[in-house]
Amino acid sequence: MIIASLALAYSGFAMLCAAMRRRYQDVFGTWSVKPAILLLRLAGFTLIITALVYCMATWGITIGVSAGWLVLAIAAYLVVLTATYLPKKLVQVALACLIIALAATGIAIS
Repeated sequence: MIIASLALAYSGFAMLCAAMRRRYQDVFGTWSVKPAILLLRLAGFTLIITALVYCMATWGITIGVSAGWLVLAIAAYLVVLTATYLPKKLVQVALACLIIALAATGIAIS
């Protein structure tokens, strides 16, 4: 579940990064649209909360919160590196991480 929570956190932070007005044009190549920004923010926060819930479900509440913050810190650092050096690939990597999270969740459940 750690892989799934890291992938979900990366995707959530990537969506929040893409929702910033100055990054929106770098990532998508067009000017920002308000409904799209609101949808990206909502999806980003939802994925981040889901990553924290995965950590808490895996290790319990006390250790899960600490592990969740570590996962969020690692994912945020990776998003910053990706957004700085490869802004056009940010969305593609975020979608790949969502697929990885779904596959890891499916493996963990079965």
